[in-house]
Amino acid sequence: MTLRWGIGRVALGAAVAAGTALVAPAAMAAPFSSLTVFGDSLTDTGNAQLGAQALGLPSPTPAAIGYADGRFSNGPVWVDTLSERIGTGAVVPRLAGGTNYSVGGARAVTNADASPDLAAQIGAFAGDIAFTGKPADPTGLYVLNIGGNDARSIRAANLDAPDPFAVAAAVAAGVSALNQLGARSILVAGIPDVGLQPEANGGEAAGQAISVLLNTALGGALDQLSLLPGSSLYRLDFLGLTDAIAANPASFGFTQSIDTPCLAAPGAAPACAGFLFFDAIHPTTAAHQLIGAAAGSLVSVPEPASVALFGLGLLALAGCRRRAA
Repeated sequence: MTLRWGIGRVALGAAVAAGTALVAPAAMAAPFSSLTVFGDSLTDTGNAQLGAQALGLPSPTPAAIGYADGRFSNGPVWVDTLSERIGTGAVVPRLAGGTNYSVGGARAVTNADASPDLAAQIGAFAGDIAFTGKPADPTGLYVLNIGGNDARSIRAANLDAPDPFAVAAAVAAGVSALNQLGARSILVAGIPDVGLQPEANGGEAAGQAISVLLNTALGGALDQLSLLPGSSLYRLDFLGLTDAIAANPASFGFTQSIDTPCLAAPGAAPACAGFLFFDAIHPTTAAHQLIGAAAGSLVSVPEPASVALFGLGLLALAGCRRRAA
């Protein structure tokens, strides 16, 4: 297998805060024809809400207190921003006929709760394409954003907490399964720093250590994959991005304490001006926009020989690309 790296890890820079364009020129954008998403509440655009409605249960994303359009935030989440940048249209949940299989509460390692975990989501996708009689869209982009709930369970020392290496293996198995189903461009978002979440409440150091361990294990598992010819694997450094923002939040417009979520401040929602976190777990839409912009830059990276042509235009990138010959 030939490995080609679009660019190494580059820190999320002040260009984001300044509103600088974060993607390469349109002519260089990857020609993705569709976007299919698997994950948890960071990418769920309505499946958890629709599922709750179907079962007669309360909404997990109540609009009355500031949640927006079935998302676990006060506005668009990062895959909405990514889709806007690559031109693939609205990110519609699968339960509304779309191709976003993400569900709030999902994990990489299957457990006994009601949320469809990664294997179940990919199984549903396999069933959907089998029903149509067509393979996965070979020119589509496939996103996996999973593992944060596994990390939270480990941080809390829950009885059903998975082994970190099992989490990494589950994500890598998901990538392999999608590749075998016909996906040729796959983006894996790493696991965020669960030590930053307001719910950590004294477990910040342990949460960060767990996230670092999981991301290291995930990187090793992805390195061992043998992708089919013509496949590209993009890795978004979610941990690095969130830690870079948290290290200097004011420079990115987050002027409120990162330990205080928007919903804990009376009258702050739904605008959440200056807040990094919307609730005790989930980022605000302003934070999601930064992540989505970085992802858009990552998948728009030209071949290595052309990287120098863009120079500072790629400052927001935190990730890499591996391509199978």
